[in-house]
This record gives sequence, C-alpha cells and structure tokens, in this order.
Amino acid sequence: MRLQHRATIDDFINAQNQGIYFGQKIPNNGSLVFDRGDKSTFAKAIQEIKNNKKVSHWIWYVIPSPADAKASLTAQFFSVNRKKVSEYLGDKILFKRYVRVMELLSHKKKEALIEIFGEVDYYKLVKSLKIFYPVLLEKSIELDKIKYLYNSLL
Repeated sequence: MRLQHRATIDDFINAQNQGIYFGQKIPNNGSLVFDRGDKSTFAKAIQEIKNNKKVSHWIWYVIPSPADAKASLTAQFFSVNRKKVSEYLGDKILFKRYVRVMELLSHKKKEALIEIFGEVDYYKLVKSLKIFYPVLLEKSIELDKIKYLYNSLL
C-alpha cells in the first residue's frame, strides 16, 4: 500500500522531540498521533550513536531517506525527495540536528557504522547522504565532516 500523504516538517520535529511507538500504524491519510512511545527521540538517537549501538527505532525521522517500493508505511510516511530535503534543511532545528548526527558519524569507518546501525539502517544512512549532500551543496553549504563522510561511504 502506498501512502497518499507524507510527513510535514512539523511531523519530523514532533517525532524527534516526542518519539513514536515502534510499529505504530500510520493511516493511509498520513495522520499520525505522536506520543512518548518508546521514547525514540533525537536525544536518544544521539546517545545511541555515542554508545556505538542503535537499539531503538528512530532512523526514519532522524536520518530520513527515500523509501523503497516495498517500504513500511512508517518509512513511506517519513521518506524524502529532493524537494522535501530542501524544506528539511531549511528548518533551523532540523538542519542543526542533521548536521550534528552526521558530524558524530563522520569519524567512523564503514565497518563501525554497519555495526552501529545494522546493515538495513546503514543503507538508509547511505541513501540519506546521497540525497542530502547534493542539496547542501546546492545551498552553498560546505561542511567538511559531512563531505568527508559522504566521500568515504559513496
């Protein structure tokens, strides 16, 4: 099933601030009720990255990427295209948070990233970089650590 609606900038911020229940069903109309869920918030994502082990479910809204054809409804809801990436990076909160995550990851080798994320989420990270980095360049935002991470993984 393909969703008719996608996450708004506010949905990304709300998910990062409040978390959503893992496995929470996203209705086809795209509406989503945010609550404390498993507390998979941005702060938890940062802590897990620092601890070198992702154990909760936040990849969709912290490191968004394009969704595959067979993606879950959650992945579809939070999926991004170039236009959405531009909007995402245009938001001061989301821009700052994306850069922070990428800078934390920038000094890690591919093998370490696969260990932290697992193979499935590692590929979501790569897909995210593939779509976010060119948009950063289009916006004339050159960030050495993100450039290094992009070049080392792609």
